[in-house]
Amino acid sequence: MRRQLQNALSSVDNYMDVRACATLLRECCKSKALADGKRLHKRILNSGLKQHTVLGNLFIKMYMDCGSLEDAQKSFDSLVQRDVASWTTLIGGYAKHSNGEISMQLFRKMQWEGFEPNKITLLSLLNVYANPAYLEEGKLLHNNIRDKGFNLDIFLGTALIKMYSKCGSLDDAISLFHKIPNRDLVVWNTMIAAFASYAYDEMAVQLFEDMKHSGIKPDKITFVSLLDSCATTEALTHGQLVHGFIDDSEYKHDVAVRNALIKMYSKCGSLLKAQQSFDEMLERNVISWTTIIRANAQHGLGLKSLLLFDMMQRQGVKPDKVAFVTIIDVCAQLKALEEGKRIHAQLAHYNLELDVVLGTALLNMYGKCGCLEESQKLFDKIPDHNVLCWTVMISIYASHSQGKKALQLFRQMQSKGVKADKITFVSCLEACANVTYLAEAKGIHSCIIHSGLETDILVGNALLTMYGKCGCLEDALGVFNKLPERDVISYNAIITAFAQHGHGKAAFQFFAQMQHESLKPGDITFSSMLSACSHAGLLEEGCHYFASVNVNRDILVKLEHYGCMIDIFGRTGQLSQAEDLIRSMFPQPNEVVWMSLLNACRIHEDIERAQRAADHLLELDPDNSVPYLVLVSMFTRAGRWEDASKLKRLLMDKHENTKILGITIQEQGQCCC
Repeated sequence: MRRQLQNALSSVDNYMDVRACATLLRECCKSKALADGKRLHKRILNSGLKQHTVLGNLFIKMYMDCGSLEDAQKSFDSLVQRDVASWTTLIGGYAKHSNGEISMQLFRKMQWEGFEPNKITLLSLLNVYANPAYLEEGKLLHNNIRDKGFNLDIFLGTALIKMYSKCGSLDDAISLFHKIPNRDLVVWNTMIAAFASYAYDEMAVQLFEDMKHSGIKPDKITFVSLLDSCATTEALTHGQLVHGFIDDSEYKHDVAVRNALIKMYSKCGSLLKAQQSFDEMLERNVISWTTIIRANAQHGLGLKSLLLFDMMQRQGVKPDKVAFVTIIDVCAQLKALEEGKRIHAQLAHYNLELDVVLGTALLNMYGKCGCLEESQKLFDKIPDHNVLCWTVMISIYASHSQGKKALQLFRQMQSKGVKADKITFVSCLEACANVTYLAEAKGIHSCIIHSGLETDILVGNALLTMYGKCGCLEDALGVFNKLPERDVISYNAIITAFAQHGHGKAAFQFFAQMQHESLKPGDITFSSMLSACSHAGLLEEGCHYFASVNVNRDILVKLEHYGCMIDIFGRTGQLSQAEDLIRSMFPQPNEVVWMSLLNACRIHEDIERAQRAADHLLELDPDNSVPYLVLVSMFTRAGRWEDASKLKRLLMDKHENTKILGITIQEQGQCCC
C-alpha cells in the first residue's frame, strides 16, 4: 500500500485534480504517512488547487491523524474559505489529542464567526466535556443540542450518557437513557458501562435483564462491562450470575470475556475460580497470562506468578510492557533479587531497560531488595525521567532512612523543571520525618501550599506524621485543623503525635472527637491510645482501651497492644496482673513482651518474677545475655552475693571468651551496687 501511494504521488503532477488529491490524502491519513502527506501538500501549494476548501480540510485531518498539530493549525489558518467541516476537523483533532481547552476555545470562536456546529462537531465536544471539571460546560452544550432538536438522536444521546457518567452525574445519564427511543446495543452498553464504572453491580445486571427483554442481543462488550461492575467482594453473587449468562452465550470462549472473568473472580477474592476460568480457556493471549499472574500475586502467591511467567514464554507468548511491569512488581513484592536481575537482563536484550515505565519498575524492585546502588545506576541511565521515575527514586532513599539523598534528588527534580505530584511530596515528607531535616520539611510544606495540595488528605496525613515525628505538635495541629475532611489515618497521626510526646489528655480528646465524627478506630489507633496511657501511667484508662480492642471484632489484638498493657502494669507496679496477662496471650508472647516484664521486675525489685521472665526469655533466645545481666544486678542490689556469683559463673561457662564477659559482669555488678 505504501509503494502504491508513493507511485501515485510520483505521477500526481500529470493528473492534478481535486478528486485524485483527495484520494491520496485519505490514503496518507489511513497509513499515517506524514512525509508523503507533506510532499503532496507542497505540490498542491504550487498548483492551482491550493485554495480548495475540501483539500484544505483533508490536510488538517491528515496532519491531525499523523500527530502534527502545528501543521494542522497552519493549514487551518491558511484557508481562505472555511466551512463547518474545517472547524469540526480542527476541533475534533485537538480533542483526540487531549487538548480539550483548545477545542473549547475553537468552538466558541466558531460560533462567534457565525458557523453553526453540526452533529459531528457536537460529538467531538462531548468527548472533551467527559470530565468532572467540565460538567457545567457539558450541560450548556446539552442545552445547545436540545435547542437544535438533536437531543433524542441516538449518537448524540449515547455521547451525552457517556459524558454525564464520566462527570459523576449518573442521575442525568439515567434520565437521558430513558428518553432515547429505539435504543440500540451501543446505547445499552454505554449505560451498563456507566453503572460498571460506579461498581453498581445490581443496577447493571438489572439493566442487562431489561435489555434482553427488549430483544437486544448482548455482545462481548456487554459482558465485559457487566463483569467489571461485579469486580468487588460484595458483588460475587452477581458475578457468578453473569458467568452463567456467558456460559449460555456464543461468547463462552471469547478471549476478552474470559480475561474479564479472571479479573472479576480475582477482585472478588475467589482465586480458585479465577484459575479455573484461565484453565478452561481454549485460546490465551498476553492479557490472559498477565491477568492470572497478577491475580496470584495479589493473593500472596508470588512464587506461582513467577512460574506462570516462565510458562507463558515457554508456550510462545511474548510478554508486553504490562506483563513485564507486573512480574517486576512481583519480584519487588517477594524481594526476589535474582529473578528480578534475570528479568532485567531479558529487558536489556530487548533494548527495553531504559524505557521509563519499565525502568521505573526495575528501580522500585532494586529498592525493595535493598540494592540502592543498582537503583541509582539504572536511574542515571534512563534518558527521560518522568515524575513517577523521580518519585520512586526519592521514595527508595526515604524508605531506607537516607533522607539527605532523597532531598538532594528532590532538588535535582525541581531544577530539571519536573513538577512534583502528591506522591512525590508524600515521599519527601517521609524522608523528612526526623528533626534533623525539619528546615527542609518546612520548605517542602511551602511548596505543597504553593501547589494547592495542603488540604489533600493524602498529603495532609503525611504532613501530620512528619510533624508528629519531629515533635512539632503545634504545626501538626495546624495541618490537622486545615484538613476539610479527615479519615482514620489523620486521627491516628495526630493521636500518635500527642501520645508519643506525653500529652495523653490531648490524645484522649482527639480519640473522642474521632468517634464523634463516626470514624471507626483501628488497631493503630488503639496502639497509640495505649501508648498514651503507658507514658502517663494511667492504669484504669489503659484497661478500658485494651478491653475496647478485645470486644471489637474487626480488630485483631496484636503483640503491640499486649506490650503496651504490660508496660502500663509494670509502671504502676501491677506485676501480678502483667504476668497473668502474658500467660493468657494469643499469639504467644515474644522477647519484647517478656523483656518488658523483666524490666518492670527490676524497677520494683521483684526477683522471683524476674527469674521466671528471664527463663522464658532464655527459652526464646538461649544466647541472649541480657536476662543474666539483669538478674546479676538484682541479686547484687538485694545482697544475694552467692546467687549473683553462681549466675556469673554460669554465664561465663556459656561463652568462650570468659575474660571479656567476666569483666562485663563485674562492671555491671559494680554499677548496680
